[in-house]
Amino acid sequence: ALQSIGLFEKGEKYMEIAYELNPEYSNKYHILPIMKLVQSNECVKAYSKLKKDQDLFDYEYRFMAYNEIGNCYSAGGNFKLSVEIYDSLISHIDTSKSTPITFAMLYFNRANAHLSLKNYPEAERDYLKALSIKPEYNKCLYNLGIARISSKKYQDACEPFQTILKSQIGDQFRIQVEKIVKELKCD
Repeated sequence: ALQSIGLFEKGEKYMEIAYELNPEYSNKYHILPIMKLVQSNECVKAYSKLKKDQDLFDYEYRFMAYNEIGNCYSAGGNFKLSVEIYDSLISHIDTSKSTPITFAMLYFNRANAHLSLKNYPEAERDYLKALSIKPEYNKCLYNLGIARISSKKYQDACEPFQTILKSQIGDQFRIQVEKIVKELKCD
């Protein structure tokens, strides 16, 4: 029976039980309806609900929900609002409660939204910021190269792709990156 229950339904059921046993789990329990809306690509409803109920959640869950809503808006093509959400997260992040990987992820997500908006300088800035935190972030290196190609900085685009080729990557990804390096005529 449990196999037929989806991930969120399982989580919701476990949270109901946990909440009954310990009311301190209320943060986790109340976040599930918001995450269900995000999963259903109902970003506007999720964002409204989170703004209305944000005081119910501790920092970790509020942060997670806002990040997922930013991702939801990006997935739906509303990159401008996605950038605004990531801007807000980055400016309000509590460095004592967040890991460096969290910062790298936020800058990467915002950079992707900027790239989609064709804001290439902003995308490049955020990719570089993410890479300053997590230098071996291959997805970030790849997208930095794409941002540089898009802004016609062909020689500068070689560096991130060549860095990727020095790391452990899968065969398909290697072939794709090698093709780009060859087309760019990197040294």
